[in-house]
Amino acid sequence: MTYDTEPALQALAQACLKSRLAASDDPRCPDFRRLIEESVRPDTSRHSPDLHAHMVHCPHCTRAYEELSALRDHPRTALAEGLLPWAGTAYATAAGTRESRPGAGVPSGSAPRSTAATART
Repeated sequence: MTYDTEPALQALAQACLKSRLAASDDPRCPDFRRLIEESVRPDTSRHSPDLHAHMVHCPHCTRAYEELSALRDHPRTALAEGLLPWAGTAYATAAGTRESRPGAGVPSGSAPRSTAATART
């Protein structure tokens, strides 16, 4: 689905960031929210030495940064991994391969309806 994909990904990224920061007991983490957002912007990302120094000690901010980076760089794989943690990467890879092949939407062993009807007569 391509309709409203970008706003949906942005909303998901914000929800992930909010959830990760809320899970932290470190009172400084909310202060890094904007720095994390700016560091993963696709067009003009900003490097922050303070953020990277904080992430060395904070698994919550590190994970938030990694999740937002994955959503930015590989949204299909990130979504598949989130929805199918046991095989999301394999699913996204296989789905991408099927979409690039001719006849991708037709399951193997089946023929289009008109051909199948002709074959029976």
